[in-house]
Amino acid sequence: MTQRKAAESLHTFADQLQRMLTEVREFAHRRPGVFLAGAALTGVVMGWLTRAVVAARSKPETGQPAEHEEATGTAAARSPAPAATPSPVLTEQAPVDPATPGYVMPPSGTITPPGSVTR
Repeated sequence: MTQRKAAESLHTFADQLQRMLTEVREFAHRRPGVFLAGAALTGVVMGWLTRAVVAARSKPETGQPAEHEEATGTAAARSPAPAATPSPVLTEQAPVDPATPGYVMPPSGTITPPGSVTR
């Protein structure tokens, strides 16, 4: 393809694009509500597609992280959180009698049976 034909093709494409943009502008002026609803719907669909492409790209079938994840560290950010360590078990029972030093008042609105462990 010669430079002249390439330039003509590019010019034709630019003219078609300009006409299409003019039609879209005119439609937006005539029916702004429909235009905005269409733009919002288009944005939602594009967001779904983008998210799907990113998810497909970040989950290769080999089980290894994609190259861009290794470079950015997103593979480590997506790894599952380590299991929580269990809370320590109380070995001593807190005094139940409020007159006893060290008594811990249970939270308001709760009923604590006598002899139960409170913190």
